[in-house]
Parts: sequence; C-alpha cells; structure tokens
Amino acid sequence: KNKSQQKNGKKKQQESTDDNNGYQFPPPGIGKWVFATQPQDSDYCAEGQWSADLYLSGDEAEEFKAKFVELIDARVDELNDQGKKVRPNYEKTFLEDGTESSSFDPELGDVMFKFRQNVTIVPRDKKKNPFTAQFQVVDKNGDDWDPEKLIGNGSTIVCAYTTNVWGRAGEIYCKLR
Repeated sequence: KNKSQQKNGKKKQQESTDDNNGYQFPPPGIGKWVFATQPQDSDYCAEGQWSADLYLSGDEAEEFKAKFVELIDARVDELNDQGKKVRPNYEKTFLEDGTESSSFDPELGDVMFKFRQNVTIVPRDKKKNPFTAQFQVVDKNGDDWDPEKLIGNGSTIVCAYTTNVWGRAGEIYCKLR
C-alpha cells in the first residue's frame, strides 16, 4: 500500500526523518500547487497525478537537497562503471533559485522539491495488477483533512515520501513519491 501524508499547519521540527513504514519526512516548508484532495491532470497517467511542490530555504534546503544529489550521483557512478553513458538530471527532483523555469517561485524559498505520484500504479511485474495509490491527508493536529477543502498555495506542509532513483533517455533522477 503506497501511503503518504501531507500536513498543513505550524512549522515544527520533525522528531525523526523516517517512520516505521519506511517513509521519510522533509522539514516543514511552503507548499505550492498541492494536489492532495483531487488529482492533477497528467500526461503520464490517465487518472491524473497526486502532487505537491515543497519550498525550503537555507541550511534545511541544502541538507535535504544533498540527500538526493548523493542518491542520484551514486546511481550515475554505478551505471557509468558498467559502461553505460548516463548523466544526472537533478531538475526532475528539485529546482533551485536561478533555475530558468516558469514553475519556480523564488519568493517561496531557495529550492523547490517535486513530489509526484500517479493515481494508478502499474507494477513492472506483469503478473501483478495495477492498483490505486492510497494516502492520507491530515491537518496540523493529525485529524483527517476534509477532502472537499483544497490546500492553498503558501500553506506550511510536510510530505511523507519514498524515493525511487531511476532513469530515462540517459538521465538519472530521483522521484519523490
């Protein structure tokens, strides 16, 4: 069961960076384009995609970003050592201030992290059936979020996530889902 949480509320430090289910948690940050109560249209999945852009600044942004740079670089090194020609693509995981992108808003933070999950997950193992991604949205008190309410741009959020380092067309990146 793929389960992620997004919390809207006061900024507070996480006691742990992961939970017993293997989900990790970033520091609280500013959310933009949070599609957690209804999916966003997507070219990658007919049913749409759950998504959120999380903005962080300063040391928190640099420390969080370093985790993904390390994961991506390790996979690039591994594949290049096998004779494959691949290169890192950090911009599919995060965008930094100064990046030429219409989706980046430097007023919200120094780095924007992209969390994405298709509504329908199709396993690579053809013996397994596609299934719908399951997750929970809660407020700052841990109470279920009213699914009729949207989460507005500028809300403080935390997105529980897992990582998937993979590549396409010679580029390696880390998907946060």
